[in-house]
Formats: sequence, C-alpha cells, structure tokens
Amino acid sequence: MVDPGILLVISLAVFMLLLTARIGLGLRAHLRRQEFTTVHCLPFSPATIYRELEDLSKWWRWYGQAAEYCQATQQPGIGQVLFLSGTNFMNSREIVQAWHDRRLCLISQSLAHSVTSIDQFDLFPDGAFCRLQWNTRLGYLRTGKVSKRQRKSLCKEHHRVISQLANHLKTNQH
Repeated sequence: MVDPGILLVISLAVFMLLLTARIGLGLRAHLRRQEFTTVHCLPFSPATIYRELEDLSKWWRWYGQAAEYCQATQQPGIGQVLFLSGTNFMNSREIVQAWHDRRLCLISQSLAHSVTSIDQFDLFPDGAFCRLQWNTRLGYLRTGKVSKRQRKSLCKEHHRVISQLANHLKTNQH
C-alpha cells in the first residue's frame, strides 16, 4: 500500500506541473511577434558603417531618438548598453553579438510599450558600396493583430533611419 502522504505530494507535483504548463502556454499565446527585413545600399565601406553602428553613444546623432536622457555604458562593442528616456518613453538597447565589419546584433527593450526588439545588421561589401540588411524581430504583449499599416510604418522607419545615417556619414560628423 502506498503512503497517503506520498500520493498527496505526487498529485501536488503533477498539479503544479500542469498549472505551470498552462500558464506558460497562456502567456505564449498573448505574446505577439512581428519580423521584417529591409535592405539598403550605402556608398561607404562596411568598416565605416560598422564603426558607426557598434558605438551606441553615437546613435543619438542620426537615429532620431534624441532624448532628454541618453547614456551609454562602457566601450563600444559587445555588452555596451544605451539608455534613452524622454517624456513619453524609456528604453534600452544592448549589443549582444558582434562580428567585426560583418554583423551586429542588438536587443532593445521599451518599458512603456512592453516591446522587445532584436535587430540584426548584416554588412556585405558590394564593390565600392556596402549592402546593409537590417532584420528586426519584435515581441510584444498586445491584444489584436498588427495591421499592414503598422508594419509598413516600421519599414518606413528603417528607411528613414538609414537615410539619416548616410547623411550623417556624408557630412563627416562621425
């Protein structure tokens, strides 16, 4: 005969396991994901663009999110974090992976909007130019679907930011 205390412990463990699985599935169902990629051709070498992208303390000059408070931690490269805050937002951006002159991967988090973004910049030499491929994966808690209009707006934002980066580099402000 099995001890009733052991049966109680086993049934509680199974209940907790099922409850944890159900909560995890419920949260996963509410997490929305969006992914899109834009490709840009810039008249600079991959090394020039990489140097500008890998130093988050320079981003405020061309990214367009100048803030009341903008502070980068440590030296450029992996682990550097940029904190931005303003009247309507507060977010952070961190470099999590870097392959010299080839690829940069960043994670951004917006506390106000409950959004996490993974941005990957791939740089490819293309003669005297550089082909920049920018892939963004967004994860956020929200009800409803992301509209085509919102997706198009995000792609336009990519083009605007890259245009500002190119203008910044052309005027030798880097």
